[in-house]
Amino acid sequence: MRLIRNFIKGTGEATAANLSRQLSQFEDNVSDETDAIRSEFIPAIAPQAFDVRASGTVLRAGQSAGFDTSAGDVAVLLAKPKAYDAGKFVAIWKIFAANNVVVQAASDTFINRGSSSSFAAVGLGLIYCDGVEYWS
Repeated sequence: MRLIRNFIKGTGEATAANLSRQLSQFEDNVSDETDAIRSEFIPAIAPQAFDVRASGTVLRAGQSAGFDTSAGDVAVLLAKPKAYDAGKFVAIWKIFAANNVVVQAASDTFINRGSSSSFAAVGLGLIYCDGVEYWS
């Protein structure tokens, strides 16, 4: 009887340590896989380089741009969306309080069912593309 208890006790301690190790590995794997899944669904926004005071910049879904509006309003044109642009964003950040960033849609395209949208506040503005139109 003592031999059986010693065997079970010894096995139980080893099993508990083994289960604890396996649980830690499982939690790490779940965390890694969850991060990988999230990164696939979060849209990547590519920076767009240009003179931040220039009007006439053309942006596509998936791009971003910063604007200094200290000299006046800045006009931005959104390219006509393609089906593969669905689910992507255009990020626009404004770094000066005065004036506006005016975003205009390409011909036959809409932003919030209109032809343009304006960003007056300093900070980040996101425009969502559904593959047909833009929404801000």
